[in-house]
Amino acid sequence: MMARNVNSETDTETNTNGRGSPLLLRYFRGIDRPAIHRVRSFRDQNVRYRFLKWIALSISTISVVVGGLGVGTTLWALSKTTYLQIIRSSSAGVYLLMVSVALLLLTGVVGLTGVLRHNKSIMGSFVVLLFVSLVFFLVGGIWTYITATQTDQLSLQRVAQIVQYDYGKDSSKTALLDIVQQSFRCCGSTNFLSWTTSSYSLNQTETNLQKDSGVTPTFTVPKSCCIEPASQDCQDHRHMKSDVTTNKYIYTKGCVQKLQASNIPYGTYALCASLTIALLQIVGLVVSFLLFRMFDYLDALS
Repeated sequence: MMARNVNSETDTETNTNGRGSPLLLRYFRGIDRPAIHRVRSFRDQNVRYRFLKWIALSISTISVVVGGLGVGTTLWALSKTTYLQIIRSSSAGVYLLMVSVALLLLTGVVGLTGVLRHNKSIMGSFVVLLFVSLVFFLVGGIWTYITATQTDQLSLQRVAQIVQYDYGKDSSKTALLDIVQQSFRCCGSTNFLSWTTSSYSLNQTETNLQKDSGVTPTFTVPKSCCIEPASQDCQDHRHMKSDVTTNKYIYTKGCVQKLQASNIPYGTYALCASLTIALLQIVGLVVSFLLFRMFDYLDALS
């Protein structure tokens, strides 16, 4: 009787501790399998979440940096008096650029806030701002590229108009053209002979004739056409005859050529930069949308 009890207890221990208990194994498997599946699913989704979060943070950071630099550069450019005010018929491009980079900066800040705070509403705003910013950059890049191709004729007309009619009468345009001629080492629109029929030259010629200098000048160029504007040689040689073809004290090449050469890559560079930022924003849209959908899933698992 004792031997039978011992054997019975031994069999029970064997069934309990060994692998020969299908009922127990089936029981534990039925309990553990869903839990293990949830843990693995949560782990996989967490890895994906971290990856998407890293991409979203990177895109938001780049947007903040590029947007901040763009806003600073635009404000600096607007505060300076440059030749761009001469060759541009309107300031629409400048304001479009300002709105685009400011929107990019705002988008980056919202994106960083939404990702770091794990906030669905902020991430939704980030997606909307990304889309609007994408549209602005695409439109701005294409518009800039198209208008840049018209810069040559526009430059010719604006500079020629200032040389012929506005120089010496409009102080702002006079100062602008002086900056252009000194910065680009040029004189007049086509060349220095462009001043021959200008109202400025006619007024200056009449003044010099009244002084009875002994020389009858045909036309006069501004001091900004001189290589050394403050020198006496400039003052003596900026009153010339129309048959003069060269002058070692005066810049002889026209400003239109210089302006056109400086603006040739402008449209292409603007288009390439806009397309690059737009591509980055498209990636940001996809990542942000996936991240937005993953918030609910991770909250449900946790």
